[in-house]
This record gives sequence, C-alpha cells and structure tokens, in this order.
Amino acid sequence: MEIQPNQNAGAINNAPTPRGVTRPRQPSSEEVSFAATSNIDQSLRDLPALRVEVIERAQKLVGDPTYPPRETIRQLSHLLALGMQHE
Repeated sequence: MEIQPNQNAGAINNAPTPRGVTRPRQPSSEEVSFAATSNIDQSLRDLPALRVEVIERAQKLVGDPTYPPRETIRQLSHLLALGMQHE
C-alpha cells in the first residue's frame, strides 16, 4: 500500500476570523475574595487527625451481623437492577 500525501491541501477554513474589541477589564462583583481562606485553613488544622467516635461506631457496625438491614440491601439491589435495565 502506497500513501501519497496531499501537499496542496490548504487550510480547513479559509474564512477570516472576526476580531473582538478589547475593553479594559473592570472588577466584577462576582470575584471571590480569598482573604477568608486563612480562617478556614486554621479551622482545618485544628481538627483532630482521627475522629475516634466515628472509628468506634464503624467497628461496632462491622461486627454487627444485622448491619446493614435487609431492607436496605433489598432497596439497593432494586436500584442496581433498574440501572442495569437502562444500559
């Protein structure tokens, strides 16, 4: 198979591109001020690395043979089956 490139192919679109008028940028009322992020950063630093009460609750749920409830499993399986029908 021999490929012969088309060297004479021009631009795809020879139409002139419109030039927009540039205006000086004015401050928008929607601009976000990031000055308050230092408060958020400090709040995040103050959080404990581990949430012991959440870990304890998760350990209890893992050991509970009735968790999650059968009704929850049934509802999830129903939702999954509906999703499979639409594929």
